[in-house]
Amino acid sequence: MTIVDGFYTWNKTDPRENLTTHFSTAEFTCNCKNLSCKEQKIEVKLVAKLQKLRDQLKKPLQVHSGYRCAAHNKAIGGAKNSNHVKGQAVDIQSLVKILDLPKFLEEYDLYTEDPTQTLTWQHLQTVVPKSKKRIFSP
Repeated sequence: MTIVDGFYTWNKTDPRENLTTHFSTAEFTCNCKNLSCKEQKIEVKLVAKLQKLRDQLKKPLQVHSGYRCAAHNKAIGGAKNSNHVKGQAVDIQSLVKILDLPKFLEEYDLYTEDPTQTLTWQHLQTVVPKSKKRIFSP
């Protein structure tokens, strides 16, 4: 695992490595079975924000989806220009019942899809959406 231009990068076949105290490369690796999907990446500042949140909550955060290769993103019906493919988004368990979502997003400088559209997970990204709203419609 190396850091290149603000992103952790690793190969899918590399042994699991810790990125922070509670997060490893395994949690952010593309979930596809595509043999050509080798190079993986996730934004360093996104992982740091997740670690800060995990520390604040004092309980684990389940990562459902981190980096996605373009083929896997398309196969699961992901957005055409998904920030998962860029390594700048993650889906975790829903935070709606745990946090004051607008306050959290502002404090952590993150953006999320409308939680009424994603009932069982929370999409978080570091990229400002076209609407420029912290909570946006996908």
